[in-house]
Amino acid sequence: MDIVAQRSTKFNGNLKIDPEFRDKIPPMTEEQFKGLREDILRDGYVRDPLVVWKEENILLDGHHRWRIICENWETLSDKYTVDRKSFPNRWAALEWICRNQLNKHNLNDEQITYIRGEMYKARKKSESTRDERGRFSPSHLNEDAVKGPARTAKIIAKELGVGQSTIERAEKFHDGVDAIKEVSPEAADKVLQGKSGLTKTQVSEVPKMEPEKRREVVAAILSGQKPEAMKSKEPRQKKQGYGKETRAINDAMSKYSSASRETEPVAEYSVDDLYEEIVVNAKAYVDMLRNTLVIRHSVLDKDRDRIRKGVQDIIDAIVKVRNLI
Repeated sequence: MDIVAQRSTKFNGNLKIDPEFRDKIPPMTEEQFKGLREDILRDGYVRDPLVVWKEENILLDGHHRWRIICENWETLSDKYTVDRKSFPNRWAALEWICRNQLNKHNLNDEQITYIRGEMYKARKKSESTRDERGRFSPSHLNEDAVKGPARTAKIIAKELGVGQSTIERAEKFHDGVDAIKEVSPEAADKVLQGKSGLTKTQVSEVPKMEPEKRREVVAAILSGQKPEAMKSKEPRQKKQGYGKETRAINDAMSKYSSASRETEPVAEYSVDDLYEEIVVNAKAYVDMLRNTLVIRHSVLDKDRDRIRKGVQDIIDAIVKVRNLI
């Protein structure tokens, strides 16, 4: 415990919080933060280490834990550990934050897409940073990695197990969210929570809009209305009957999960893109359902049969979609 105490003394009052880094991490709900605080105070120590950028003394992971530590300094000042990591520049550090978040299982589809876009942008900026010898700083990059954005997207796609077009679309969605955030952080939060009423494709169109149109979109998001600027740009259904079965899945999800939302219709993608979207969205649904049941496990005791019925409704809807293939 002496080492932990030494680390605590070193970081007391000196640990830096970078707003850009902090804001890239999806915030906890009040209920989640309360649960984390109760767990830490009950255990009497912080289980997971804080991750700090060694060269700059900036916190990269553990902002919620650090807040709890600071609020309970007398009891937790020597009850946490710090993992220091070295990075050549802030973009490499930001890329680590994105990768670390993607390894977690509490993200929805919009958050995953946004973080992928952020990771792609950070990698491109990191690649443009050369050291004193004129070499690209990130040691994990090879010569092919600096041949341009398309090559970078392909590399990141391979690392994450998705298609190149998914990474490129993620960047556009990311820019759309940031354009909305410039007008209203609250509206951007609704987009990332899947509660904006817009598809990811529509969000990607926002940076192309005039300022007045952007404000109209934001006002509509905040009021829960469909933006007039978006009504004439609904993605068309690719195959008759697909929309009906897709809605069946969403209807089943909406009955049993407060986090459900309207699924984005299929656009003109390649077969590889379509396969990728199916896998990613299926995983997002499963993770969302699992997390809901874990967080609200007491619901099972009250009405276990109803929850089972909800899961079966989802399975039946998926089977109907499969039969269309």
